[in-house]
Amino acid sequence: MDFRLTKIYEALLSGNMEYKSPHDSLSQVYEASRVKSSNKPAPSTVKPSVVAAASDYDKIIIDTIGKSNFYPKQKYKIGKSININDPLDQQNFRRLFSLKPPTQKGEQNTGGSGKGEIALYWLFHQNYKIVDNRDSDKADLLVGGNIGMEVKSLPGNSLKLGKFKNQTENRTILSLALGIFALFKCLPGKVRPISVDVFNGSEIQQAFGVVWELDKLLAAFAKNYPNVVATLRPIVTLQDQIQTIKKALGNPKTAEQAAGRMLKLLLKTKLERKPGWNGYYYNVFSSGQITCYKVDETVINGLTDQQFITGVSATSGELQVNNPSIFYVKS
Repeated sequence: MDFRLTKIYEALLSGNMEYKSPHDSLSQVYEASRVKSSNKPAPSTVKPSVVAAASDYDKIIIDTIGKSNFYPKQKYKIGKSININDPLDQQNFRRLFSLKPPTQKGEQNTGGSGKGEIALYWLFHQNYKIVDNRDSDKADLLVGGNIGMEVKSLPGNSLKLGKFKNQTENRTILSLALGIFALFKCLPGKVRPISVDVFNGSEIQQAFGVVWELDKLLAAFAKNYPNVVATLRPIVTLQDQIQTIKKALGNPKTAEQAAGRMLKLLLKTKLERKPGWNGYYYNVFSSGQITCYKVDETVINGLTDQQFITGVSATSGELQVNNPSIFYVKS
């Protein structure tokens, strides 16, 4: 035990870790090491202004399929999965599917909007009051003034939820855990680099496993050598960082519980804002096949730690869920 702690102390004081101050956070060390290991510039997360008036949608619809087709032939209900069977509705939906509304500045086909938004608006606007609601962290469409609708067109069994860069507090806690993992991991072979923007649930559990092992080691050392620990500022800082993680996650008892709570926190924060509780995710395709998922907080709260670990991940700074049927009420 003493030998391992000596190595920890030496590693923390070494120049390799760029530990410039005993009060530096491990997340700072971790992020610094990531910058050194990659010369690639960070991708831009600035989203263009994409808010357009409903009249812009209406104009695009009329210009594309004509006034006679301004409304679909059949009536379609919000909150239900749909398979458009009417030939004319299917044809018009397909023609509108790839079109995107302009921004306030009149910019066309920006990256701030995706396929299917205008088509879905057209499908529902006869019977519902729908407005364009797109912004940094808001649902694409707003129904009745308070129900969000997020529109995706994604193949496979995963559902991307969008960027989560603005979850500052959650990302700080995750970064602390990954910082400890980066400093003390002892894994065989090549390991895929993980970060607050690229991870899967099992990697998060693995990171918290290292945090929990280190916490036990430091506690035992502090019990046996309290006077020594008080003089080792890096060790004290490590203890403080671990306690910060535990407190933020409600003092979980195990690494699995900590990982599950961390992923649940990331997911709930995202869903609460976009599309909002009791809002909807629509996964749409030009064929007229539309899958609807209702975002229900009760469903999310009822999931186990392991379901979050197997179901939540991140790629390129975008949060996503695997097998979305366990997270949402499929209507």
